[in-house]
Amino acid sequence: MNVHDTNLLAVQILGLSQVTAYPAFRILPTLRATVEGIPPATPALLEGVVVEFEVAGHTVCAAVTDADGIATCPLIAIILGPATYTASFAGNDRFFPSEDTAPFVP
Repeated sequence: MNVHDTNLLAVQILGLSQVTAYPAFRILPTLRATVEGIPPATPALLEGVVVEFEVAGHTVCAAVTDADGIATCPLIAIILGPATYTASFAGNDRFFPSEDTAPFVP
């Protein structure tokens, strides 16, 4: 990606909130993120882009956004101790990269 390219549009990752797991009840959370273009970007919600999810600095999955710009990642492992999780979009030929972080409470 050329950092001088003025045709790229900005996006933001929305919808991250604190996630709580309940391993004693075998309930593990699904991480969720929405990728949305910042006006004048169109479409407003980005379909078909890859969002990478990390918990405590470790990649746990990558998911493709659906028609509503939503990517989900069901966790299959227990995370010990409080941490943060991050959803990131690496950017592409039309959009700048973006990421957001929220608390993860096991």
